[in-house]
Amino acid sequence: MIQSRRFTAALSLPLALALALTTASSAHAQSPITLHGNGPFYRLELPPALHGLAAFDDLRDLRVRNGAGQAAPFGWLDGEAEAAQAVPASSRAPLFASPSASTSASGGTSTAPADELLLLKMRPDGSIALARVGAAPSAAKAVALPAPVAEWVIDASQVTGALVQIRFELADGPMGLFPYTLEGSDDLRQWHRLGADDQLVRLRHGEQTIERLAVELDQVRTRFLRLRWQNPALAPQLSAAWLDSVQQPERSVPAIAWGNEVRPAACGVDFCDYPAPHGLPLQSLRIVLGQANTLAPVRLSSVAEPSSAVDQRRARPRNALFVLRHGLHASREPRGRFGETPAATETLLADTTVFRLNQPAGEARSSAIPMDGGVHTRLRLRTDGPIAALGASPPSLLFGARPRALVFLAQGQPPFVLGWNANAQAAIGGPGPLPLAQLMPGYQPGRSPALDGASVTLALGAAVAVPATPAVVETESKVEPAPSSRKLWLWSALGVGLLLLGGMAWSLLSGLKAQAVEPRIEPDTGPAAK
Repeated sequence: MIQSRRFTAALSLPLALALALTTASSAHAQSPITLHGNGPFYRLELPPALHGLAAFDDLRDLRVRNGAGQAAPFGWLDGEAEAAQAVPASSRAPLFASPSASTSASGGTSTAPADELLLLKMRPDGSIALARVGAAPSAAKAVALPAPVAEWVIDASQVTGALVQIRFELADGPMGLFPYTLEGSDDLRQWHRLGADDQLVRLRHGEQTIERLAVELDQVRTRFLRLRWQNPALAPQLSAAWLDSVQQPERSVPAIAWGNEVRPAACGVDFCDYPAPHGLPLQSLRIVLGQANTLAPVRLSSVAEPSSAVDQRRARPRNALFVLRHGLHASREPRGRFGETPAATETLLADTTVFRLNQPAGEARSSAIPMDGGVHTRLRLRTDGPIAALGASPPSLLFGARPRALVFLAQGQPPFVLGWNANAQAAIGGPGPLPLAQLMPGYQPGRSPALDGASVTLALGAAVAVPATPAVVETESKVEPAPSSRKLWLWSALGVGLLLLGGMAWSLLSGLKAQAVEPRIEPDTGPAAK
């Protein structure tokens, strides 16, 4: 019995080591960080794919570690609390026509003097006005201009905060596609492009009028905007311009990153379901129609899984553009053309019209749909009638999100790595994020600090696994071994345990065999026994 217990104990030791090694490898992962510059503080923009690898949607399990495996101090550069409380505001902006501008409307940066280019003057408060009485549209209606207007200047100098979008109103005029270039300036002399060239859309398809007159500005900060028509002779007259802005810290906002096209996982008679990227806060979405000359009203909803008890309808939207177009609450109860109110598991995100139409001036496509900035599991695209209204094959979806960014102090020796948990049960080692004012001496809230850059590349199929880090902070006298040496030690211990197990098993088996063949000796009882 004693020998059997010894055999079991010897077997349990290497098995326990193997289990610990396997659990640690599957619970934690990391990718190397490349530093650009001398630091000591670095700005690291996180790949959106990281949300699908980490155990928590808010990335609470994320840590930056140095070459000794110690956690480096870091803080979030994009506070989600600030984004969640951003309330947009709208205001009508002064709009000025420039009939004397060149009708070539060539792209690039213009450096012509403002008084020669636009016939505008600067007021003491920073706003602009016509240098002489001219043909500028009034607040009520547009004034007929003697020549085609090649350029329009929008005064945004009195708007506080970051510009989210600009909405135009067109006077009665032609239908079609109107390509333009949008530029920004702070002095009316030096102009720079704001995004790629695009087009305003005003079309008539059957009995329906289609308009796309809003331009997303991606939270830019500029005092003046200029719209330059690429074909002024065929362009419409602008009657008004509305600027939507949001109050938030003055720091650069990462551009939206777009993923690959996602095909539907399942379709019904009048809907298709699409899997959403795991854990990714969605900011924008594009519906990619596969068939030209297609137009149909659609409704986009978030579908909660039957096992989930979370009511997504009460979540506050985190995207200012979503709030502007759909209101403060994520859900509405659509009725009418789509029939009955959707089930309680559906949360309405958008009710719009998608199209892809061939026009003489080019192809017109519906614009991206702003999302609420939340995390969704499954999205449902529903049509008014058969899903075939969107083409012979169901459309694909493109998901867009803004990458999160953090600042970390390069404390300790490189190489630095970005680590995260692969499951929620793993322990989160090291201190969490710090406020930027505590992390960086002299930091001014609301301002973008001057930082060197850092980058990380995720090996999605072969992320480097590291063992779990204890939650207790080590003292300065005890240096934690590097992840590579710790892993080598565990493998060495496992090998020694296996050798020990083999030796003990051989010894025990030899003893049992010898006991089986040994002759039994009877005790000598002497003459009395006889």
